[in-house]
Amino acid sequence: GAAPVSAAQLRTRTAPGRGVLARSDDTEWALGSAEWMSERGTPLPAGWLTDARARNLSVGALADSERVRMAWGLADALRPDAQAAVAELQRQGMRLLLLSGDHAAAVRPVAERLGITDWRAGVSVQGKADAIPTLRTEGRTVGMAGAGIHDAPALAAASVSFAMAGGSAAAIATADVVLMRDSVAAIPQAIALSRTTRRRIWQNLGFALGYNVLAIPAAAAGLLT
Repeated sequence: GAAPVSAAQLRTRTAPGRGVLARSDDTEWALGSAEWMSERGTPLPAGWLTDARARNLSVGALADSERVRMAWGLADALRPDAQAAVAELQRQGMRLLLLSGDHAAAVRPVAERLGITDWRAGVSVQGKADAIPTLRTEGRTVGMAGAGIHDAPALAAASVSFAMAGGSAAAIATADVVLMRDSVAAIPQAIALSRTTRRRIWQNLGFALGYNVLAIPAAAAGLLT
C-alpha cells in the first residue's frame, strides 16, 4: 500500500461553506458537500444521493480528482432543550429565521420539529452575513445565535449576537454574549434578563427625574431643609 502521509506533507486550503482541499504529491483531495463535488466534476452516484435526500440526511464526500472515494449521510440531532428554547423565544414575541448551509431535505424536518416556519437552506457563509443587514434595513433589531466558524461573519453583522462556550473560537471571539452553559435555553433567559435590567434602569431614571423635578423647586422655595 501507499506510504502514510503526515499532516506536515499536506498542503491545504479551504473553500468557505463548501469544504477543504488538500494536495499530497500529485493528488488533490476534496472533502466537503455533495453540491461541491458536482461542481468539481466528481458527482456522487445519483441513486445513492437521491436515497440519502429522501431520508433527510446531510451528505458529505471525499474525492480525488477522478471520482468520489467515500460518501456519508448524517442526520441532525436536536439539542434536548431546543424545542423549549424556540417556544420561549416565540412567546417573547421573537420572529425566528433559521439559516443553514445544509440541503433543504435536511433542514426542512428540523425546522418543522422546532416549529419554525421561516427557514432557508443552502445558505453560504456570505449569504448568512448578507441576510442580517437586509433584516436590519427593515427596522428590525436582529439577534444571531451561532456556534460554528462559518457563523462568525453573521454574528458580527447582528445587532446582538450569541455564542455558546462549546462553540468555535471564531464564534466566541465575535459574539457580543458568550453563554457559559452549552445550552440554547440560556438564550431566551439572557434576553429576558436584559429586558428586566433595561426596565429597571428606566424605572430608576424615572424615579430620579421625578424626585429632582419635585425636590429642586421645593428646595428653592425653602420648603426643604
